[in-house]
Amino acid sequence: MNPRNTILLLLVTGGLFAFIFFYERHLSSPEVQSLRVIPDLNPDQVSSIHILFPGQSEIRADRISNSWSLSKPISYPANERLITNLLQTAAQLAPAIRLSSEDLRGHTNISTEYGLDHPQVSIVFQQGSRQRQLQIGYFTSPGDQVYVELVGGKEVDIVDAAWLNNAVPRNLSDMRDISFIPTNHLDFDTLSVTGGQQGQMSFLLTRDSANSLWRMIKPVETRADHSKVSDLLAQLQEVKVIGFVSDAPTVDLDTFGLHPPLLEISMNNGTNRLIAAQFGKSPANETNRVYARLAGHDSIVLIPLAAITPWLAGFQEFRDRHLLRFNGVQPDEITITGPESVHLQRLSTGSWTATREGSPDALAVDASTLNGFLTNLTHLSVVRLNNEVAVKDTVPNEAVALEPYGLAKPARRYLLRCSPSALPAGSTNPVLATLDFGMEKQGVVYARRSDLPGETSVYSVTSADFQALPWKQVHFQNKQIWQFDETNVVSLSVRQNGSLLKLERKGMAKWKIAAGSQGMIDELEVEVAAEELGDLQAGQWVERTDEKRAQYGFSPAGQEIDVELALNGSTTEHRVLDLGGFSPDGSRYASVALPDGHNWIFQLSLSNWQQLEAHLHLLPPAAR
Repeated sequence: MNPRNTILLLLVTGGLFAFIFFYERHLSSPEVQSLRVIPDLNPDQVSSIHILFPGQSEIRADRISNSWSLSKPISYPANERLITNLLQTAAQLAPAIRLSSEDLRGHTNISTEYGLDHPQVSIVFQQGSRQRQLQIGYFTSPGDQVYVELVGGKEVDIVDAAWLNNAVPRNLSDMRDISFIPTNHLDFDTLSVTGGQQGQMSFLLTRDSANSLWRMIKPVETRADHSKVSDLLAQLQEVKVIGFVSDAPTVDLDTFGLHPPLLEISMNNGTNRLIAAQFGKSPANETNRVYARLAGHDSIVLIPLAAITPWLAGFQEFRDRHLLRFNGVQPDEITITGPESVHLQRLSTGSWTATREGSPDALAVDASTLNGFLTNLTHLSVVRLNNEVAVKDTVPNEAVALEPYGLAKPARRYLLRCSPSALPAGSTNPVLATLDFGMEKQGVVYARRSDLPGETSVYSVTSADFQALPWKQVHFQNKQIWQFDETNVVSLSVRQNGSLLKLERKGMAKWKIAAGSQGMIDELEVEVAAEELGDLQAGQWVERTDEKRAQYGFSPAGQEIDVELALNGSTTEHRVLDLGGFSPDGSRYASVALPDGHNWIFQLSLSNWQQLEAHLHLLPPAAR
């Protein structure tokens, strides 16, 4: 035979064999494609899974209250993501090839031939009273498929090996939840933290049923730092196990610093403990890790030390250091009592008015001033003394106990209420907060929350923070005194030390000393001063009266700035600013006559004063 024909024949034969092997072998009829390896397997109805590997103990996971937990060979939370994936893919598992009883005829020992008598893994699905056991045998010769058999059936299926590699766990470690604290469907309202020598780190928190905020019950009843507690709980629930150390039912817990634990965090529903996480010491050569376990479980694991470090700081770190938090509910009325009684009320339009006891006049409240006031209230943080958040805890609500702090009759009180329509569901108390401020001593002012009967602590805030809170009706006046463009300025006059300097504006940064006046000027400086005067704002309003002018350093021979403006063509108007004494922040008191017919005394903002002082060469009051 011609060798060339022989080679050609071999190539054709090989091609046909390859076609049959690689194409028709994978060509399934529509009937095969619609088949399932495990008919009627419903992932939602499976109550337990048993997995057997040769030479290993049985691994069993049970569904308990919609969560999966290992029961053999250990009791431990299960890897729910893995189990869900296994169930869903097993329910959809279809054979690439199904070998029927007819196909298997003539095979003397099918189980041995396909590796099903000693399967590499066996999985039992318990669904109701019925068990479905799947045996996984040998890989096919290319290795991309595997033989499987449903026990009790009459067929052997060949399925894609990717299912075995991607969905079936290989050992016990795969089946374990590496989340240290399983929190699926975990609903708790009490948090107990215990540990440290003589329990100095111990405290008890409970979640308020009305607003869901965390509150401290022990060792002192007070407000907890809700944001901090929530953030740390979220971080704790994200902690992953670094390593599994021991699953022995009897082990010397002292070796791991778990008897007693250095720290225990217990999550409870009322008095019913749901989960208690216990933390011990660090391994000698791994100081950035700690031993940990869940109470009721034998397993001891390793987790990062950083995950529990904030919980070791003690109860003081979990107290709310702010006197007030609105928590989503804004006030609709505010009553301020003290040297002056003021009532602020939100109108239906959203604007506010301020009324003062003994005065019929209602003042329109400046929105930015009100917002700044509310922001300062919520940012008002207590001063920690000797690492204690409170000056003193458990101060009885009695005059004799409150008198040393000046709180029996508070120097100032802020009472904040919301409208009934803004109350959270289940709440009937419109009082958001009552802040009492008492005696000032060594740079701090004593304070307390008198609206919370269970909170009997006295705190302190800085005198500066306290003094920044408005308390007079005039403090809520719009701080914009007037506005004009420097191009409308005709002249600018400064009277001080009995002399008058009048400056006439002749154009952009062009100024001339008027006849009868004497002095030296820098035209650019005067232009800047005119611009500054054109946008004059009060740092803080002080009084709406002429009766107390002397108290704030005003005198007939004092300093005065008079700005002449050309408005509407030939019409001229004057804006007159009288200067008084120095204010506490180093600025100056000033007075203006406003369109309401009153003379208003205010404190210049420090930036306003510094610009005017520098560019108009103003002298201090003492030099007049």
